[in-house]
Amino acid sequence: MLFGISPALQEKAILIIKKKIRTVTTTFTIFLILPLLVYLLFLFNLVPEKAIVPDEIRAPVAVIHSAAGSGTAFLISPTIMLTSKEVVNGLKVGDQVDISFDNAPNRPKVSGRIKYLSNQTDRISKTGSSPDASASDVAVIEIDPISEIEPLVLGVSDLLQPADEVFILGFPGGQYSLTKGMINNTSYHGKSLFKIDAVSNSGNNGGPCILRQDNTVIGISVGGGDAQAEDTVIKINDVKLLLQNANINF
Repeated sequence: MLFGISPALQEKAILIIKKKIRTVTTTFTIFLILPLLVYLLFLFNLVPEKAIVPDEIRAPVAVIHSAAGSGTAFLISPTIMLTSKEVVNGLKVGDQVDISFDNAPNRPKVSGRIKYLSNQTDRISKTGSSPDASASDVAVIEIDPISEIEPLVLGVSDLLQPADEVFILGFPGGQYSLTKGMINNTSYHGKSLFKIDAVSNSGNNGGPCILRQDNTVIGISVGGGDAQAEDTVIKINDVKLLLQNANINF
């Protein structure tokens, strides 16, 4: 008997001490190894990245089907959608297209008609300067008012700089796609286009280019540049002027 403590009590005390030692050892090991595990997970891209595009940004982006094929369009008001003219190539003002909001609740499908097609003579400057060919690939589609989808917000493209982060939403092959990148240049061969270091896909044509900082539209994707892994984007300020000059409210 130790210090007047019975063998049974001694054994119980030893078990308690061993249990506390195991608890301390386990806790220490976890705190020692956990940071290393987290580091390795991020190092090898084993942790799924948090979605950078909220549902309210994806919902107004739609698949457009017409006699010209399929592409991407996006809602900027309850009745007005934007796309590139290439998406509706061969169609004329008044022709009908089918639109599917595949990322919106209940995936509504609507019919629309081509309201406006820009061309080389359309001016993008209020001062009356010569037209810029970069603005000649814009198409406007009109639909019946849709209330269950919030339109995208048009941003300000004039303030952007190289290295600003953006992403392009579209439906290549009819499947939703998100392409991340950044602005490489604020002009392209002297034209008023953004050059984006994002992999171009023809199905993204007509889709919105979104500024990651505030989720506003800063342009319309119109296809690849000189290199395979880049895209060109019509600046949204140029598009706004086109719409204003065409008396299209948005």
